[in-house]
Amino acid sequence: MLHRRAAQGTQTPRRGEKTQPIFRTIFGAMMLVLVAEILLLVISIYVTNVGGRLNQNAKDMLAMQVRNRVGYMQDLMQNAQDLTDLSDYIDRATLSMVNTGRLDLDALNTDSEQSSALLAAIAPELVNTLRARSVTGIFVVLNTEDLRLLDVGSGVPGIYLRDLDPDAADRCRAHRCPHPPIKAGSLSCATMA
Repeated sequence: MLHRRAAQGTQTPRRGEKTQPIFRTIFGAMMLVLVAEILLLVISIYVTNVGGRLNQNAKDMLAMQVRNRVGYMQDLMQNAQDLTDLSDYIDRATLSMVNTGRLDLDALNTDSEQSSALLAAIAPELVNTLRARSVTGIFVVLNTEDLRLLDVGSGVPGIYLRDLDPDAADRCRAHRCPHPPIKAGSLSCATMA
């Protein structure tokens, strides 16, 4: 009797009895392992503060990009503002015109012909500087008087050149455009209020 009871627990299933397939057994065990791994992964991410470090790294990278862009923009602005060569050119042109008698500095603010002549003489260099700096505008105001003594609204001779597409100059030079930027005699004196 004892032998029969021991043998009953090890009997193979008979036909018609339902048994669990091996696939389901292995699949269930693998799913339990997968759930345990996911749980360990979530806990380790939470404990090691990966999300916080990723956010901090993103902020640091953005700050570095902003600093680099600020430095680039400051250099660009300083280069565009360095007009010592242009100032020297205007001084030489003015001195040359004074020495040849074509310009009287005392009459510069009142004589439209003389101020137009000086502005026409420096205009090509203004255009070259405008295009070399890739800026959208450049101006020169001719004044030999104390600005505090001038009446409000009184005009002074000057020139303002505007370039709405500063990159076009590079394209024009690359294609060797035949037209000059300033034609002789096409410049008129304007007063700036």
